[in-house]
Amino acid sequence: MKKMMILALLVLAILPARTHAQTQTIDAKAQILKGQIEGFLDNQKSMAIKNHCVLETKGDITVEKSASGYYAFTLPHVTYTDAKGIKSEIGMVAINALPEGADNWNMSIALPTPIISYDKAGAQIFKTDIGTQNSTGVWNEKLGHFTKVNAALSNVQFSNILDSNVVTIQSLSIISDLKEQDPEAYTGKVDMAFNGITYKDNKSGIAGNLEKITFATNLADRAAKVAMTKDDIKARPLGAYPDAFNIFAQLLGAPERVDGRIKGLDSLSAQISQSMLAAKPDQRAAYLSAILGVGAVSALGKPDPVDPSVRYYDVVFGQDGGVLLNGADVNGILNAKK
Repeated sequence: MKKMMILALLVLAILPARTHAQTQTIDAKAQILKGQIEGFLDNQKSMAIKNHCVLETKGDITVEKSASGYYAFTLPHVTYTDAKGIKSEIGMVAINALPEGADNWNMSIALPTPIISYDKAGAQIFKTDIGTQNSTGVWNEKLGHFTKVNAALSNVQFSNILDSNVVTIQSLSIISDLKEQDPEAYTGKVDMAFNGITYKDNKSGIAGNLEKITFATNLADRAAKVAMTKDDIKARPLGAYPDAFNIFAQLLGAPERVDGRIKGLDSLSAQISQSMLAAKPDQRAAYLSAILGVGAVSALGKPDPVDPSVRYYDVVFGQDGGVLLNGADVNGILNAKK
């Protein structure tokens, strides 16, 4: 995944008037948050380099205070180039942030859309569109990341222009909650759900629908005794995991093993098999490969005793970028089927 997993919260509350001293305190807090965001970006630049990628920013973070008391942050323009030289213009992320208590910020982050990706020659090869996005969350200064997230995106579309195929997700949700159980020790969980997933390959004619994919995991982290500085966050350890995994850990907390569930694999396989009957002879190899791939993922899953249409998986993200489903390397299996 090339996109930064950034989540947010829209704050519209009108605050009562503050004294001059209170305003100065809040302005100082805004500088703390600005430094933490800068530290996160610097850390991710180092992470990208470690994984033979490049994260570039153009410009500085700007901050403006609204008449109603919240701060509008605008991040620099972000460009991400992966190890294969594919460049994704992510653009500028907008954040609304309102201080809450001594250590927290209520936040809103709006991702730019569309996000366009280009090959080494500068030709557009991929586009990501987000239909609507509406998310809520709480950022903690001592942790340097979110303790709560309630993100909802709809009609998310990934268009592969080079291969002429499109994946659409009807709705995508992320809900996380971390609580302080002991002094500075936070634990909680996160749930992710992808609903109404459709795939269409305009070259081969392969099309299908997958009902639902969910991921759930426990989270844990320890807070600092005081608000983290830019340098504290910049110096966070660089794990040997894929960029998307590390971004998730840096924004939400360190995940444990992930419980994954997929609903509708058998139905998807049946859809592809049925459409293969009308395929042209030169398209049937692609159909067969798709059927074998779906079947391999289904076979790796354990059947749900209550709902036979659901397969569940112990998901482990490897330090080499691979993904293990119930102990099997899914990337190797799918590549072997091609």
